[in-house]
Amino acid sequence: MKVYKEINEVPKDIINIWESLDISIEQKPQWIEACEKLLVSQNRYYFIDFDENNINYIVVSTLVHHLDCLNYISDEELRNEIVNKRKEDEDYFYFNVLFISTPMSNFPGIIHNKLSNEQLKNEIIKYCKDMINIDAIFYCGMLDYEGSMEDKEYDITFPYYPNTVLDLNFSNFDDYLASLNRKKRWDIKNKRKIFLSKNCRTVLVDNSKMENYLSLYELHHSTESKNDQYVNYTTYDEKDQFKSYSLLDDKYKWLIAYNENDKIIGFVLLVVDNDTILFKNVGLDYEYNNITYTYFNLYHDAIKYAIDNSIRTMYCGTTTYDVKQRLGCKLINRFAAMDIVNKDEFNVDVQRMNFNG
Repeated sequence: MKVYKEINEVPKDIINIWESLDISIEQKPQWIEACEKLLVSQNRYYFIDFDENNINYIVVSTLVHHLDCLNYISDEELRNEIVNKRKEDEDYFYFNVLFISTPMSNFPGIIHNKLSNEQLKNEIIKYCKDMINIDAIFYCGMLDYEGSMEDKEYDITFPYYPNTVLDLNFSNFDDYLASLNRKKRWDIKNKRKIFLSKNCRTVLVDNSKMENYLSLYELHHSTESKNDQYVNYTTYDEKDQFKSYSLLDDKYKWLIAYNENDKIIGFVLLVVDNDTILFKNVGLDYEYNNITYTYFNLYHDAIKYAIDNSIRTMYCGTTTYDVKQRLGCKLINRFAAMDIVNKDEFNVDVQRMNFNG
């Protein structure tokens, strides 16, 4: 096993094989490299086992020092207990955690693995014990087929935020609408009518032609500041301000909503991955969204674009499940897991955590 701290340290022959793997576009080196620059600088570890032109596994991870794990707890009684314990020990329930996850993505950080889950995690735990001062490893958002919660392979397992997927196997947009029940069809048409009555519009821009990353960054930053439902251990770098999105090719497209005065009132990043599309990184002007249903109309035009271009599946991410289910999305159940590396230091309250939100 080799461990790399930056994507440009990985040998070119490994990168070429990595690029050729049948994985999500968000698990490939281009996205990983852009995220290194887009996000606040952190300790990154890429675990790769490679021999004779074969990759046995690729694991993408981020080390967060002194993480306040109180932010991940929804149980109010437990939160109060931890706050009281911090009166005697101000560092109580802060841990060094290695997150195994693809950055800014709903796809898992175990990108490719020919070993058993048990073999893989044991190799990573051994390295962490020898080389990194960490308390725990957190495996984010794994799908059920990548390891069952009943396997007991991990110290702790729990439900995680579901992803959402929309089947778009339709000949045209009208066929998609016809697949929904009458109430949902009326809702979509009504919100579209309101959006257009306010003289709002959307424009699709290829990433290579995108010039105003700063405006998108500012709108996204404002949106994130109002979202206290989810805790992120990674954040966009205010110095980069989305400029490093320019490293990505035209599989990445920006769907931008404008009002009648050509002010940007919303956007979404669309990522085309063969016959799949990802809907992500939304930014909204909430003042306009409340009167124009901008968010809903970004979905409307993204779905129409996908169907018109023979794209069959849209992944819509976490959050706003009610909106997505009204559009026909289904939930993809996921789980997360934790391995406690420093068992002497970890405390019993960890066993009582609930990360399901």
